[in-house]
Amino acid sequence: MALRDLSDSAGLRERKKAETQNLLRTTALDLFTKKSFSEVSVDEIATTANVSRSTFFRYFGSKEAVLFDDIDESGDVFLSHLEGRPGTEAPWRAFEAAMMTITSQSTGDEELDREQRAVDELLRNDPALLGRRLALLE
Repeated sequence: MALRDLSDSAGLRERKKAETQNLLRTTALDLFTKKSFSEVSVDEIATTANVSRSTFFRYFGSKEAVLFDDIDESGDVFLSHLEGRPGTEAPWRAFEAAMMTITSQSTGDEELDREQRAVDELLRNDPALLGRRLALLE
């Protein structure tokens, strides 16, 4: 996702870093989708992406971070939608409406939307992963 955020004026080093991070994320998501999250190792992600294990850990602190590194950002987006709801609205209705808004929005970027659908599918099919995500959100 960082690659898409870089402008044309970004330096070569920043672009290369963003490309590597995106390669690792895409590779991991593809492997998680083909197998399952629990059956894929960091070593397998790194090998498939043609980078070292230490390179993987320069970009992601753990295998879970590939899926959950955007939680702070998405939480901020959710809060802005929640705060934008009418003050007269019931709290649960406001929560539901804000959640529906962010989950139904397309980014306009086909690759980002595909990645988000893959993550959503992984969470639906793996209760342990969903539990980890909920713990991080808390």
